[in-house]
Amino acid sequence: MIINDLKYADETQEQQVERLIKLLQDQNGDVRKNAASTLGSIGEGAMNAVPALIQLLQDQVSNHLAPHSLTGPKG
Repeated sequence: MIINDLKYADETQEQQVERLIKLLQDQNGDVRKNAASTLGSIGEGAMNAVPALIQLLQDQVSNHLAPHSLTGPKG
């Protein structure tokens, strides 16, 4: 993991944010979670990521609700 971190050592904060925004669309949920967490750690410097984070949340809600909307409520 340290080798991967060194690969990005020369990135500006803006470049890091852009890379993390792209990772929010990764197929792997852990990658998306880590990207979102890292963006949160950056704070105000990651404001450009807000639309992508909102989209990620909307997609997760849609994906979670879609199977239930097809089968109806259980009970």
